[in-house]
Amino acid sequence: MMNIVDVLPSEFKAWKNEPIHKSNNSHVYSGKVGEEEAILKIFPFKFPSEETIRSYQKDFEITSILYEKYPKYFSKPIKFCQETNELYTIKTEIGISLDKYISKKKKGENYLDIEEFLELGSKICEVVHFIHEQNIIHCDLKPQNILFDEKRNLISIIDFESSFLVSLKNPEIKNVERGKQKKKRNLYELYE
Repeated sequence: MMNIVDVLPSEFKAWKNEPIHKSNNSHVYSGKVGEEEAILKIFPFKFPSEETIRSYQKDFEITSILYEKYPKYFSKPIKFCQETNELYTIKTEIGISLDKYISKKKKGENYLDIEEFLELGSKICEVVHFIHEQNIIHCDLKPQNILFDEKRNLISIIDFESSFLVSLKNPEIKNVERGKQKKKRNLYELYE
């Protein structure tokens, strides 16, 4: 594992040398690029595999597509770097994860009431709709990948490494139920 202090890009100033999130494929740090709050997502080992490089690149490219169309709801991609022994992305930071927000509410005196719960749910559906309008399927939607910006009262969705673009030239998908392959259905039938 590499020392993060040794590989931090010069334009990124981390708040702490400890990641805010760790997984097998990434360490995530919070900090600044210029005057913007930003997130650095870095591969924690030297020499990432081709698959890992592709997943970081896909996340960056899909975020770029969504930010261009809906800048209010998605992180602004700042930099993608893939060199021999380095792999990282930098994007603007836009809120805290939904799981952290709910935990914070539980610890406080003002729990997440039904009205706020329904409002958050509605906002999540709206952002998922924006994603689907671009023919993107996220594939890893969970509270850790949903961000809530309390100041702007906005929801954002992150981490598009597992997502894919749906081709409208051949919009058929396989519907799998209980391990058995069912009849292929047209993508548009799923929304009827």
